[in-house]
Order: sequence, then C-alpha cells, then structure tokens
Amino acid sequence: MANTFNNKMLMDTLKWIQEYNMIEKWDKVLIWISWWKDSLTLLDLLVKIKKYFYNDEFEIIAVHIKPMVPDFTDVSPWILEYYEKYKDDITWVIKEMNLPKESKVLQWIEEMKTCQWCTYSRRVTLMKYAEEIWATKIAYGHHMDDLVDTVFMNVMTWSNMNTMPAYNMMARWNVAIIRPMVLIREADIMKYAMWKELFPVPCSCPVSKWSFRNEVRDLLDKMDVEYPWFVKKFFEAYKKKLPLTDNIFEKIKNWK
Repeated sequence: MANTFNNKMLMDTLKWIQEYNMIEKWDKVLIWISWWKDSLTLLDLLVKIKKYFYNDEFEIIAVHIKPMVPDFTDVSPWILEYYEKYKDDITWVIKEMNLPKESKVLQWIEEMKTCQWCTYSRRVTLMKYAEEIWATKIAYGHHMDDLVDTVFMNVMTWSNMNTMPAYNMMARWNVAIIRPMVLIREADIMKYAMWKELFPVPCSCPVSKWSFRNEVRDLLDKMDVEYPWFVKKFFEAYKKKLPLTDNIFEKIKNWK
C-alpha cells in the first residue's frame, strides 16, 4: 500500500513536470527549502525523478534562506541530517537575508502586521543567487491547496481570480519558477512526509498566526469536510478556464 501511494505521488509530480516541460536535460534547478513538509517532500521527489527518469542529467541545489529577523528559529543544525541523506544527489546552500535596521520588513514584523514583505525579500535573495550561479529553474513546494487558497485570497482582497502559475518565466532574472506538485493535495504530502520520515521544523514566523492565508485555509478546510471533493473540483474547473502558466511561457511553447 505504501509503495502504491509513493508511486502515485511520484507519477503525479512527473506528469505535471512533463506536461509543462518544467525540467529539461542540463537544467540547474534550485529548490527553496523552508524546512517544512512541502519543500522537503518536493526535494525527495525531485531526487527520485532526477535519478530514475532523467539519468542524473540535471542538477539540484537545495537553498535555505535564513530571514535574519527577530524571533525566527535558526534551522541550520538540521541541515547536516538532510545533507547526509541526499549528499550524493544535490548541493546544499544557506543564504542569509540581511535587512537594514530601517527596513519596513523588520518594522512590520515587530508590529505583527504582515509577512508579505518578508516573503518578498526572501524571494529576491533567492532570485539574486539564482542569477549569480546561472540557475535555469527555481522550484517551490506549492501544492493544489495552495493554489486554490490563493484564488480565494485574491477574490476576497483584489476582486480577481489570479493564482500562482505552475510555470512562470521571470524575464528580469532569466529564470523560470516551477511548481511541480500542484496536482497533489496537502493531506497526501503530509502522509508522504510522515511515511518517509521527513521531519519538518515547526514554523517560527512571528506573524504567521495572523496570516490571511491561514484564515482562508480554515474556511476551505470546513468546506472540504462537508464536501471532500471541493478543492480538487475547484482546481479542475479553474484549470479549464484559466491557464496555470504565464503568457511568456505560452509564447515560448508556440515558438518551438
């Protein structure tokens, strides 16, 4: 039973990668490791895909961004454990996100207002590092629930139905953002992480409990209890009506 579940997770991820041509031979793929279940599961799956479906013909660099802001837990001590597990297949990197004392990010964290700019700053740090080492792809561990959450957040906040694209070509940085696990439910990722003993570090973000995403997730969780098919059906309906890629990638596909 465990092997069947493992294979389904692996094949769903591979199917999505191949459908959008997310990873090609000789790509240099960065994975943003947050030390939570999603990124650790993505790392485990991509290592298998690299070995068994791409003959090791692309590179994986696992990058953790240390926010360097008050009250964040330093998860660096956990790195050695995972490095030993994957050391033959990937490269580990830790980057520090150093912010000036007058930064609004620090001000907002202290006032418990928002995590938006902290996330933005970490992504800029990651983009700059990707540009520095000539990476071609940056992989995030977002799953189906994340994409559906984002649609509802944007409807409630901005009156639009945008979400995170599965493939997003960042022209400014000359790198593509990929989300290989968007066919997978969060509950399945949790089961996979427990089965594979991918023990995550609890989130120590000082403002996470005030996150609007958590409020929307609680709302959708209630819907999911009443209608267990709700998130998956909504995702399928959204996928039919709106593309999960940006326009640049659509143009690239047409050029080939």
